[in-house]
Amino acid sequence: MGPQDPKDVTRDTARDLSGMTGELAALKADARHWLTSPGYAAPYGSGLKRRMRRSRQRWWRRGGG
Repeated sequence: MGPQDPKDVTRDTARDLSGMTGELAALKADARHWLTSPGYAAPYGSGLKRRMRRSRQRWWRRGGG
């Protein structure tokens, strides 16, 4: 496989990034739907919210952020 034309590389990269942007938008919409649902609003969280809080705490203890 030889060198590629920079225009082809740019076009392919733009197409890949556009696809990833769409996937991230869909994931964000799904997360927002689940996190704002009435069953999720329990005091101090239950299930997913509690797991997310614990995960964030572990991440901070490891030096993240």
